[in-house]
Amino acid sequence: MILSASLTCLLAWIFALLGAAKILALGPMPELAAHAGFTTAAYRVIGGLELAGAIGVALSPVVPLCGGLAGIGLLMLLAGAVTTHVRKGGGLTKLLPAVTCAALVAWYLVLLAVLCPGRGSAGSGIRVVSRCRTGRCCAGSCTCCTRTSSGSTCLGSWGSVRV
Repeated sequence: MILSASLTCLLAWIFALLGAAKILALGPMPELAAHAGFTTAAYRVIGGLELAGAIGVALSPVVPLCGGLAGIGLLMLLAGAVTTHVRKGGGLTKLLPAVTCAALVAWYLVLLAVLCPGRGSAGSGIRVVSRCRTGRCCAGSCTCCTRTSSGSTCLGSWGSVRV
């Protein structure tokens, strides 16, 4: 769990910084955009997508689907970055950061799938309706309670209770 939280924070931080730098055209970003064959405006759009991905990843502890979609979007952006670096012949020094970030995002998506398998999906045996705020088991109609074929289990603050 600590590894997952650390990776989530790392990815959100990386892509928030990169996205903000591209949006604001800070430092070498205009030159990097020109070298890659992009206008500054196009590079700002890429930065906006990176920032949106960072926000989605940061929201993943609360909304795992948002984190998953953000991760997939970031992988698509990184595939474009790798393709651009290969076409422009920047060498390993230009290619390595994009490949490293892609590996981190792929690892994040694997951890997200392992830690949140089938949350509320059809056929998962779990019914998720709304968050329980009552402090007692509500027999499987909220996210802290799960309903399976063998009954309901409350996973709320009161511990695990079979219903």
